[in-house]
Amino acid sequence: MLRHLLIRLRVSRWLAPGVCAVPYVGSLLWLLLKGQTWIAGVMLSPLLVLALLLGLTWLLAQLEFKGRWNG
Repeated sequence: MLRHLLIRLRVSRWLAPGVCAVPYVGSLLWLLLKGQTWIAGVMLSPLLVLALLLGLTWLLAQLEFKGRWNG
């Protein structure tokens, strides 16, 4: 029963990122509470760059495959 539930929920897809995100978010909160905002900013910068690249990739794909931007 439990195995079927785990397979059905596809736990293997989100379990590792979820477990890894807990100490990351905890570290960010701890740094912010200690007043170390610049270190938290350095830790967040790869995520912001990732979001920017994903957005640009999506926009360029829309422009290439649809010929115009519907945004």
